[in-house]
Parts: sequence; C-alpha cells; structure tokens
Amino acid sequence: MPEDLFTWAEQHPCQAPAAPVQQPRISPSVPSVSSVPALPSEFSAIWAVLELHRGADFAITAPEIALTAGLWPEMSPANCGTKVRKILEITQDYWPWPVCGDSDGFYLAATAEEMAHYSANLRSRAMGILRRFASHRRAGRRAGFEYLGHGRWAANTKEVMPIARACNQ
Repeated sequence: MPEDLFTWAEQHPCQAPAAPVQQPRISPSVPSVSSVPALPSEFSAIWAVLELHRGADFAITAPEIALTAGLWPEMSPANCGTKVRKILEITQDYWPWPVCGDSDGFYLAATAEEMAHYSANLRSRAMGILRRFASHRRAGRRAGFEYLGHGRWAANTKEVMPIARACNQ
C-alpha cells in the first residue's frame, strides 16, 4: 500500500464517479402541493380545547373535549368521545405538540416525565397486544390451523374437536 493513502484512494475508486443529476425546474405558475393532507374540520376545535390542558394534572376526557368544543351536541357523550379519539388518532402525525392520555383523559405533555410515562404506557400496551397475538397464533396451531403470515390462515387440518375434549387432553 502506498504511503499516501489519499493518492491510493484516488487511484482505486470504490465506485465510478457520479454524473451530476439534473434537477427538474419548477415553474412558478404551478402551485406547490402541500405534504399535509386536509385535516378533519373538527380538529382545530379539538386542538383549541387541548391547548388549555397542559400537563397531566389538567387532563380532560374525550367526551368533555367534544362538549367544550361544541361538537356533535346531538350525540351521546360516549359516541362524541369515540369521534374525538378517532380524530386525534388520524391526525397524530400533525399535532403541533405531543398529546398524552391516560385514564384521566388527554393532555399536552408539559414535562419530560410525562413524555416518559406516556411512552412507557404505550409500549406496555403494545407488548400486551403482541403477547395476545402470539397466544392466539399458538392456539390456532394447536387447533390445526396453519398461520401463513400477514393475518392469513390455512384451513383446519384436524378434525373438529369439542372444546371440553380439547381442554382435557
């Protein structure tokens, strides 16, 4: 190997030099397309309520968010809460500030501890769901179903067995 490593590297390139890439010219008459999709119309009202609830001590339930925002007065509180949760779910990549939630309701994170607490809560719930999924797959295999991946199963290859007899084996 030559003493001058840089000279050697220039003489032995790992790949061919790249040709300059022509960048397309954007005409000023063509409007730019936003990467943010149209958010549900209710989102701004929901966000206006959430902005007043910074920190876990000021959590607000989903039905209370709908009531405070004046959304869907004809619906039951439970249904309003479901709609609020759904809107928060579909807009989660566009929140201006991290939203946390627990059994007391939703709130904007005010501290690193609240962020850590909510992250741990989400991870715990996700792991529980994955454990249930694994148990479901094992039970399916015991019953004779073959898991093909991506939520698909092959037909049962065993005879249909009554539950009581299966539990006693």
